[in-house]
Amino acid sequence: AITSAGVVSGAIIYNTTDNKDEIQSDLLSLQKWREKWQLFFNGQKCKCLHHGRKNENHEYFFESPNGREIIPKGEEEKDLGVTFSINLNFDSHINATVTKANSILGLIRRNCSYIDINVFNKLYKSLVRPHLECAQGVWSPHLKRQSKLIEGVQKRATKLISSIQHLKYDYRLRYLNLPTLKYRRLRGDMILT
Repeated sequence: AITSAGVVSGAIIYNTTDNKDEIQSDLLSLQKWREKWQLFFNGQKCKCLHHGRKNENHEYFFESPNGREIIPKGEEEKDLGVTFSINLNFDSHINATVTKANSILGLIRRNCSYIDINVFNKLYKSLVRPHLECAQGVWSPHLKRQSKLIEGVQKRATKLISSIQHLKYDYRLRYLNLPTLKYRRLRGDMILT
């Protein structure tokens, strides 16, 4: 099956089919709808993402007064804060998330000369961990390297408390009464299910 998703001015059109003409028909129907309701969008700001290895990457278009406007192909697109790439491995999303969380950790380290357990828990749980867990049901890492990258943020965070820096990660977590991020993802998946 061919899976294609197109982003149209904040809207997403998604279709799974073996028939490229069906997707093109959906796009032309959208164009008629926008003309009827006078909600115009720029076809050049649209993107077409082709998912799947066997996807033939057909070109899709809008009709315009100048002729056919080909919809450009994209490699990734952000939707509700999650970056979707054509291979759906979420590497770019995870890298951006880890970078953002690490920058917040750096900000905390530079601005707080002494951090005790209570201050740490409040800062970490309110400023850092939400970035690592936002929409994780969608992008949850399935590769070990991705999981290690995310867990590395929490490992660095637990070293902010100077009195427990010398302890191993597991002991630091016990001292702080924090579970691993992997455990929290599994728990979140079970709650969602």
